[in-house]
Amino acid sequence: MTRTTSRRHTMQRQQTLPEIQRVIAPSRVEGAAAQRLQEEMCRHAGAGRCRIALDMSAVERIDSRGLAVLIQSARRARAEGGELVLVLPSPPVRNILELTRIHRSVDIVDDERAAYATLTALPLNDVVHAA
Repeated sequence: MTRTTSRRHTMQRQQTLPEIQRVIAPSRVEGAAAQRLQEEMCRHAGAGRCRIALDMSAVERIDSRGLAVLIQSARRARAEGGELVLVLPSPPVRNILELTRIHRSVDIVDDERAAYATLTALPLNDVVHAA
């Protein structure tokens, strides 16, 4: 299991299974933090780890840049044969996701078990695993 931790406004990464990557979003997904999150998500997709559970439980604020990162990350994961699932966003963040209709294109689940169920329902042969 790999765990990367840094400052409060950056993300943490934790691998739970070879084919599913868990990423913990920063408390604020805006500005430079949104850019770092986008880079992290691109690294996963580029390495063939495109089944991503993005833990949003700590997210307090998200701006338009952060929303764009979510949409772009979901599109890239799908293009690579995977999926992005948003896990446990706070009520205010979930409200923003619903107002902007992101919830129509990206699954939002209430716990990691539901994320795992959603992500493991994808065919395994569509995903290239990193060595």
